[in-house]
Amino acid sequence: MTDECKCCDGTMHLATATVVVTDYELLDNKPSINGVELSGDKSLDDIGVETDAVAYRGSVESMDDLPESGKVGETYHVDSNGGEAMWDGNKWEQLGPDSSEDVEVATDDEVRAMLGK
Repeated sequence: MTDECKCCDGTMHLATATVVVTDYELLDNKPSINGVELSGDKSLDDIGVETDAVAYRGSVESMDDLPESGKVGETYHVDSNGGEAMWDGNKWEQLGPDSSEDVEVATDDEVRAMLGK
C-alpha cells in the first residue's frame, strides 16, 4: 500500500506499509499443481502426480482376491503363497517365493523399462 504525502516544504515522500499474512488459508493466489490448489492435507493422488514408487495396499488371501485392476506399482501381499502381487498396468504380476514362473533378478533400468518409464 503506497500513499503520497507532502511535508510543509513541498517535498514528496512515499509511505509504504508491509502486510504479513500468517494464516495460509487467508492467502490469495495459492499455488496449484495440475489445477489443484495446494491447501489442506493433499496426497500425490489428490493432485494428480504419478510416481514410480511401490504402493503397499495390504494383503489378500489369494491371487483371486485381488481387485480387477490397480495403478502401476500397487502391491498386495498374497497370504496363500507368501509372495506379493504388483499391478504392472495390464495385469497383476506375482512376485515372491511360490511364483509359478522362474524368478529372475532385474536391474533398476529393466524394471523401469517394464513399467514403461
